[in-house]
Amino acid sequence: MADCKRFGLALGGGGARGYAHIGVMRVLEREGFRPCAIAGTSMGSIMAAIFAAGHTTNEVQQLLSQMSFWRFLDLNPLNLNDMLNFGELVRFLEPHVPRRTEDFPLDLRGLHLHR
Repeated sequence: MADCKRFGLALGGGGARGYAHIGVMRVLEREGFRPCAIAGTSMGSIMAAIFAAGHTTNEVQQLLSQMSFWRFLDLNPLNLNDMLNFGELVRFLEPHVPRRTEDFPLDLRGLHLHR
């Protein structure tokens, strides 16, 4: 991928709509653009973390095609704000992203998961 073109990228939330970010990143890769920083909210924060860890769009697409997002849902939450199973999400992300934001190859800004 080409050097940073001095722009940041913000990825929005929306569960399955997060997959659309793969297409956006694919076009940027193809055209030789690489953001200097990436951020996101909700599903966008998960995608931002994976991309900031240095994964290509093909790697991200393959990774996500091998798993089901149903595994991240707690269908018996104490309240509706607890429907996301954070423990399962962490187990999924651990092998694919660094533990500390300063260890990411791409600047990861404003990482925010609703909790």
